[in-house]
Amino acid sequence: MKKILFPTDFSETSFNAFKYALELANFLKAEIQVLHIFESKTLSSSRLSPKTIDEFKENIELKEFEHFKSFGTKFRAIAEEIGRDDINFQYILEYGYLLPVVQKKIKEEGIDLVVMGTNNDKDFETSVLGSNTYNVILHTDVPTLCVPKIAVYKKIEKMVFSTAFSPKDVTALKYFIDLANDNDCEAKCVYVDYKNRKYDNLLNAWKTTFSKDNIEFVILKGDNPVKEVTDYIERENVGLLTTVKYNKTFFESIFTSSFTKKISNRVNIPLLVIHN
Repeated sequence: MKKILFPTDFSETSFNAFKYALELANFLKAEIQVLHIFESKTLSSSRLSPKTIDEFKENIELKEFEHFKSFGTKFRAIAEEIGRDDINFQYILEYGYLLPVVQKKIKEEGIDLVVMGTNNDKDFETSVLGSNTYNVILHTDVPTLCVPKIAVYKKIEKMVFSTAFSPKDVTALKYFIDLANDNDCEAKCVYVDYKNRKYDNLLNAWKTTFSKDNIEFVILKGDNPVKEVTDYIERENVGLLTTVKYNKTFFESIFTSSFTKKISNRVNIPLLVIHN
């Protein structure tokens, strides 16, 4: 069985993201590992003896465990709310810092996908996709689903893959097609022609490569690629947007306040970042 790692801080943003973790678990026939990571600034800055530190950690862990356990019914209620209470999930409590712990869990548990909620209401300088989510994307090698705070959960029925017809996108597109087709979702591969580039040969080559796959290639025209994609998402009622990790500018601009408020306020679906 495949495994999804879901780090949580028990915020409303993370509870919202959990709905999509459940949906993807249903897609992938996966189980979810709900991970809560705690740290103590008091402990890390103290000059206590090793024995005292161990005792202090035990007390903190006990309190965190009780706190974590109290949210178990909340996660189960969310699963029941959206009809995904048949999904298996387990709780993991870890002491440390988010990125190292996530990296360790990915390696130890054979994680296939990470799902994280993101806050897109901070300044660009202080939060790019939420610094934690952004660091996980940059420093891990599994797909990451980023669920913006403003996302309103809905069953995913139509998925979009944003491409520049780069050879780096081919492997990621194959993953995307399998994910969509295995779950009866419409799959769209979207290219924005905003500099009047000659793309006909590239498009024809990709159509030939993926001729046996159930996917539609869509060409959008406009001066602003991000605006064209977000307009398309809204117009076509898309439930999931996918991009590739190297395409840094695109996924930064689509989920941060550096992008115009008019557009960012309309982006209310998750972003799946696949590694090329």
